[in-house]
Amino acid sequence: MELPNIEEKEKIMRNKHKLRNVGNRAYYINNDLSKRERSVGKHIRIRVWSEKQKEKEVKIGVRKLTIEGEEWRWNKEKEELEKTDRPRNRMEIGSKYQGKEKGYESIYSFTKKWFKEE
Repeated sequence: MELPNIEEKEKIMRNKHKLRNVGNRAYYINNDLSKRERSVGKHIRIRVWSEKQKEKEVKIGVRKLTIEGEEWRWNKEKEELEKTDRPRNRMEIGSKYQGKEKGYESIYSFTKKWFKEE
């Protein structure tokens, strides 16, 4: 389906959940994806299914998934999911950057260099 402008597409995509169970049928509206994007999504969904069979907590995203709090992202070069070592939540982000060399003191010294007192 071709739409006259991007605003119409955004409106439809925001309201697509209303079509889930209309009458006796289920309707789905998805973005137009390339063959490669569909393949990546399929690999991720297969992994999600296998992890859910093991009764693990799984969250799915765009080219990524989280298994029991560990984030996995799609590597384009290797064509596979890779475990990342990024912080999993805001608490870990905060604790990672606290300290003299990476915490508030470094931010203060950085701003002090940029805004010299006269």
